[in-house]
This record gives sequence, structure tokens and C-alpha cells, in this order.
Amino acid sequence: MKQEKYNNDEDDLIHRTRRAAATVTRRLSERNGSKAFSLVEILVVLSLIGVVMGVMVPALGGFGLGRGAQLNYSGNQVANLINLARQNSMSKNVMTALVVITDPSVLQGGQGIILMELKPRTDGATATPADWKPVTKWETLGAGSIVDRFVSFETEQPQPAFPAFRYGTASIAASYNYIVFLPGGNLLGSAGTSQIRLTEGFFPKGDSAPVLTRRGANGQPVNTYNITILGATGRTKIDRL
Repeated sequence: MKQEKYNNDEDDLIHRTRRAAATVTRRLSERNGSKAFSLVEILVVLSLIGVVMGVMVPALGGFGLGRGAQLNYSGNQVANLINLARQNSMSKNVMTALVVITDPSVLQGGQGIILMELKPRTDGATATPADWKPVTKWETLGAGSIVDRFVSFETEQPQPAFPAFRYGTASIAASYNYIVFLPGGNLLGSAGTSQIRLTEGFFPKGDSAPVLTRRGANGQPVNTYNITILGATGRTKIDRL
């Protein structure tokens, strides 16, 4: 319904723009003996061109540059969450995890991301999985963008372990990738680096192998957004390939 309303609004705007342009054209043609346009008339025409371009350019977003822009948006979204996780750990003196759902039984595997934190208990009791609390709500990457691979991700389960993750109304996710920031801003159990790659594609439900929508003759993606996280400091480096 929202898409239909958007399309109707867009059609109405285009119709009104065309009607306004026709009015300007008719008035210009009715000018008697004038050999030049006034400044007002030129500004009106330029503004009409701007309106039309503002309507048409987003409609072309699915082609070429538009798809690259979508991947940039999704990559920036993940990079911002990584930086937020590090900042959260350092400012609150807590462990903060970035979790990406990879379970192929979940429709949007490779697209659902959440931040969780583990605050030290004040009663002296041993922390339990229930002590992990969400920092953010589940965020979903833009359509057509996925976290394709954690080149190196955390294999050491934090203590306590994570609780069961339920993404939206889907079943509990059986698999996920994650990185954990410690209160010092560094990564848990990682003396080297951790890398996350985003690309254009999707995970079919029930299939752990992604379908890449743009790939080269060698089968590798031709449009990627790579985030490297230094284990010792937690700082990020972005490479756009």
C-alpha cells in the first residue's frame, strides 16, 4: 500500500509539473514583440527542470550507480554499528557484541544485525545469558545488500554465552556471526584483525550459499564494501572495491 501511494503521489507530481510547464510554454508563445526571456521566466523553467530531475533520478536507483549507492549505504550502516559498539564498550565499561544472523532458515539471513551488551553484575552473582541486553533494535540492510562473509570472526564464545536470538517473527536463529568489543575498545580473543565483507546479493531461504547479483567471470563479486577491524584497538578501516 505504501509503494502504491508513493507511485500515485509521484504520478500526480509529474502530471502537475507537466501542466505547469505547458502553462509557461503557452504564456511565452503569447508574448508580442519580445525577443528575450525575463529572469523570472528563466528561474521558473529551471525550477521545473529541478523538480522533474528530483522525481526521475530516484526511479533510476536500481541501475548502475544506484546499486553502488545502495551498497555504500548498507556498508556505512554496518561500519557505524561497529563504531557504536566500540564506543558503547568504552563509555559504559561493558562488553558489546555485534551479531549478524546467518541462519539460512531465516528469510533475511545476512541482513539482520543487532548490538548486545553485557554489564557487570552488582550483586556478585555469575552472569547468565539473560544478562545480555540489546543496545539497538534489529536493523536490516537495504534490499540487495548482504553481509557476505566474516573473513575472520570470533569463534570464542563469550562468557556467559549469548541468549537465543529471534529475528522479527522468524524462528530462533540457529547460526550467527559476531564480534565482541571489550571495555578497552579492543576485540575479544583477537590479536589480529577481523574483516567483514558486504556485497550485492541475497541468501535464498534454506540455503547457506549467497546468490551474488553482480559477479565477475571468476564467480567473485565485483562490487564489495570491506570493513577491517584491528583487534588490538577496535578501530576500523574501509576499502571499497
